[in-house]
Amino acid sequence: MTMIVFAYLRDGAVYRDFESWEEGDRLGRYVVVLGREGKHAETTPIGGKTYRSLWLWSDKDEEEERDHATVPLILMEE
Repeated sequence: MTMIVFAYLRDGAVYRDFESWEEGDRLGRYVVVLGREGKHAETTPIGGKTYRSLWLWSDKDEEEERDHATVPLILMEE
């Protein structure tokens, strides 16, 4: 069974939620990857596990300078 978790991604960092971002409580980092399935984020190891976002904000959001969101993440196969 695949477990989905949610995280707040902003400025290349992964946070538990918006409040964690306000407090500076970062869990890890992420990079945006352009693949054949579209754009997604991949995290650095968090608690020894790496995650991949199911989606990211749209290009329209980026045009409006919105490059952060709470997104669903799944555990990547090791």
